[in-house]
Amino acid sequence: MYERAVASRVLRSPAGASAKRLALRVLIVYVALLIAPFPLDLIPGVEAVVGAVYGGFWEAIVPWLGRHVLGIEAPIVRRFSGSGDTLFHYVECFARALLAVLGALVWSALARRRGAGGEARALLWLRLAARYYLASTMLSYGFAKLFKLQFPQPSLARLIEPIGDASPMGLMWTFMGYSAPYTIFTGALEVLAGLLLLSRRLTLAGSLVTAGVMVNVVMLNLSYDVAVKLWSLHLLGIAALLAAPDRARLYALLVSGAPAPAGAEDRPLESPRGRRRLRVFGVALSIYLLFIHAALNAALISEYGDGRPTPPLYGLYEVEGFTMDGEERPPLLTDAERWRYVIFDRNGNLSTVGMDGARRGYTLAVDEEAGTLTLKPAPRWRGELEDPTEEPPPPPDETYVLKYTCSSDRAVRIEGAIAGRDYALRLTLVPRERFTLVRRGFRWVQEYPFNR
Repeated sequence: MYERAVASRVLRSPAGASAKRLALRVLIVYVALLIAPFPLDLIPGVEAVVGAVYGGFWEAIVPWLGRHVLGIEAPIVRRFSGSGDTLFHYVECFARALLAVLGALVWSALARRRGAGGEARALLWLRLAARYYLASTMLSYGFAKLFKLQFPQPSLARLIEPIGDASPMGLMWTFMGYSAPYTIFTGALEVLAGLLLLSRRLTLAGSLVTAGVMVNVVMLNLSYDVAVKLWSLHLLGIAALLAAPDRARLYALLVSGAPAPAGAEDRPLESPRGRRRLRVFGVALSIYLLFIHAALNAALISEYGDGRPTPPLYGLYEVEGFTMDGEERPPLLTDAERWRYVIFDRNGNLSTVGMDGARRGYTLAVDEEAGTLTLKPAPRWRGELEDPTEEPPPPPDETYVLKYTCSSDRAVRIEGAIAGRDYALRLTLVPRERFTLVRRGFRWVQEYPFNR
């Protein structure tokens, strides 16, 4: 029985059996809390309720533990900012570990009364749930890369940004987004890992591929200050958990050269009927995970993919002529009021770049028939602030309507008032091919390295 094999490997020394049992129970409870409420959070109509209940539980205890146990005075707020490394997340890890220890102690007390702990069978169920959880996560990230969604091509604003002004995370996002083949390659590896993990017989192969992929991801996150360090480390840990029971086989295969022992049966149910039902459930869940992650990412291509339709006037424009309140302003770097570039973004917004590099964003509505641009000041992005935890100041509640004309060579003239100042602009389209990063491309034959 695999259950007994697990127990014999984990609890090999009678002297240390109690400590090992306690450590194993802590691990089981911790990982169970980590992956919950999977897979309920993937069911439409259920995920919102389950997420609110489970998320509300952590929102209730994490701030309290942070203040009264860890002595943290800073606000501990659950933010949906895209960061997985907020103060809330770190305190949540502490809370999860504390609950795991408490749960293991209660488990041990009950086990002493009953005479059996059941940790070996619990570990089998945990490995089953963790395998599908990790498969789901790898498929989600993999398809996002495979369809070139997670790392889009460098934006127009990024192309004119001095490299020294980029954040480490922004630099990584740029070099990943620049190369579609490399992004797709990494996505294919993640999808492969997810597919292997969907099969019980290929769990070891899937966990090893996942570990190889996640080691690289963890190093990127640590080296480029990407705000998913905790998350990626946990995923790497789950891959190690899945591969751990086969460590003797791996040692025999890779190190000692001795005959590798046969793999143990990783099945939490012993009865044939129970196994059949579990197999049917596994096949159904695998099909569902494949469908939901592939379909969801495929549906986003038209909205977020590199090849999505571009709005009217899309492009980077250099300000050739700039008149403010009737005064022609030459392009001097010392003139903080003059604009250097105007960017009509893919998302339909407009941003201006001053001679001093300062940026301003506006929501934009283009009426091609009337020849008008309707602008509203957009709130500043937190990433532009010196302290991203601060609340950006609210933008002025104003609307500006400007007239524009566009010639056949995509030169644009804009006239109108913004914030009480009269503007007259002459804009010239800057082709993306003007940038070396865009036009260089790939070459097999290079007499000299082209490293700029």
